[in-house]
Amino acid sequence: MGFAAPKAEPIWPDPVPFIKSYGQNSGSDGPGIQKIGYGEDDSRLGGPFIGDNAVVFRAEVESRHYWKVETKDTYTGKGWVTSQAEGEYQPFGMGEEIPVTSFIDNDAIETTEEVSSVYTFMNYPHVVYPLGLNNIEAAPFITYELETATEKIRTLEGGRPFALEEYKLGFEVPEYSVTAMKAAWANAESLPEEFVARYTQLPEDLPERVRELALEITQEKPDWFEKARELERYFRRAEYTYSQTDVAVPDENEDYVDQFLFDTKQGYCDNFSSSMVVMARSIGLPARWVKGYTEGEFKQSLGSGLRLFEITNNNAHSWVEIYFPEMGWVPFEPTQGFNNNVQFNFDNAGQNTSQPEEVKPSETETPVKPDMPEEAAAEKSPFSIKELWDNLGTFLKDNWKVIAAAILAAGVLVFVLFQKRGKWMPHYFIWRFKKTKDDEHFPKAYLILLKELDRYGLKRKNGQTLREYAKYIDSFFSTKEMSRLTARYEELVYRGVLKEGSWNDTKELWENLIKKTIA
Repeated sequence: MGFAAPKAEPIWPDPVPFIKSYGQNSGSDGPGIQKIGYGEDDSRLGGPFIGDNAVVFRAEVESRHYWKVETKDTYTGKGWVTSQAEGEYQPFGMGEEIPVTSFIDNDAIETTEEVSSVYTFMNYPHVVYPLGLNNIEAAPFITYELETATEKIRTLEGGRPFALEEYKLGFEVPEYSVTAMKAAWANAESLPEEFVARYTQLPEDLPERVRELALEITQEKPDWFEKARELERYFRRAEYTYSQTDVAVPDENEDYVDQFLFDTKQGYCDNFSSSMVVMARSIGLPARWVKGYTEGEFKQSLGSGLRLFEITNNNAHSWVEIYFPEMGWVPFEPTQGFNNNVQFNFDNAGQNTSQPEEVKPSETETPVKPDMPEEAAAEKSPFSIKELWDNLGTFLKDNWKVIAAAILAAGVLVFVLFQKRGKWMPHYFIWRFKKTKDDEHFPKAYLILLKELDRYGLKRKNGQTLREYAKYIDSFFSTKEMSRLTARYEELVYRGVLKEGSWNDTKELWENLIKKTIA
């Protein structure tokens, strides 16, 4: 009867998540080794942190996307602050236009309308939102205000901060035309001087070698888009390592970005993202530092095209946005092992227009190794078979414990490598095909990608064509990359031809997809 009877709601909210959300070691406010998570103070970055799988929110989404909380615009040499006065807010209500800056609505950007529902577990009085946000649905008594310095959206009840338990977001997912982005830099003079000064700000004592490195990386690139992509790709080099534990803190006379770029070359998202923003600014590209969360961990499909993701403190992340004239803010992801699923339509940009050539089988035959004459073989062997057998038996008898231990250790190593193959095999394949430019590697790489997708759990159904399977993969990862790769592969299989430069044109698509299979 007690279970069945109606009961009053608790007067106080659950104190545990509230205390955790404001704990001393949450985010970047704690001393020593910090606990990963969202924190407001980014004025002094660096140092190790420990993981925390406490759930921040769960989300029902149509496609994977990052979740933004705020941006910072002023780099101090030690971290990030805001240039504008804190505490200035722009209020708005339900149904009113949301004053966040995003991409610009024009013909060069195709958009798809989507919705996401957010269910919170932490008492944060702010909204997490994707790029392209245009609508927030919550309880009717809730109002909002935008912190103009950071673009953080705070939630209010009766004019006081209030943490929402759930809300729904409407937004537009952009697909950027690369042709338009390549041409956008020509309109840079149209940008307001105050805007350019704000988003190209750098400290006067920034070491000159930071700018020299940025110029060296991008000197052969003709436009802003190619320069930004080259800076993003630079951090994929093997000399840079992702680490959460062995991360330095700059001394008083050291610059945070300079230390990472030239000395330690080891760190996490804050190191990678801050470095790309600073280098982009040093060559004149307006850029800002963005904080929030990655898409989180996939939990289950909900039907009707929706999927459930769980976002924990471990998913706290920072990335880069660069402003393109007449296009708006475009996200970039320099951190190793991460991909923010930004969609680019390469239309005719950089396409190879040469005529395809037939794929001809190799005419080179494997040479036959000549047999060694029996007399010469006898002369080369200093022992008889009987002597070799006797020596082998003696060796095994004297060292069988060492041999057994070695075999056991090798077996354990092979088992561990097999169990963890989802983490290291994609990196091996990327390394294997990284330097190759020959088109003959394209079909090999494509078949390897199919196997990795199958291992990841995206199995191809019996009777399912490659084209149908590619659409399923693109739907799961919210890309068009698999369909483009499959079109090239089908052209080879069914027509027997492969366009010259196919592997070079599609290598990046292949790398993006195989990275997604990392367990």
